[in-house]
Amino acid sequence: GAGLQDALIFAIKREQEAMEFYSKMMGVLRGRTAKALCQKLAQEELRHKYKLEVLYDDTFYAET
Repeated sequence: GAGLQDALIFAIKREQEAMEFYSKMMGVLRGRTAKALCQKLAQEELRHKYKLEVLYDDTFYAET
């Protein structure tokens, strides 16, 4: 029953959490390949978050 604004806020927070998770995993893992994968995934989550933030801003702060 959430509206678009609430759904976007939730999605942005989830992308942030995922990015933080992969960033923390880079510090835990020892293998170079695993670290590189986590870095790539963290960057991808950050891109997703950015796209959602742009959509949010364009939707709710658009000039009329």
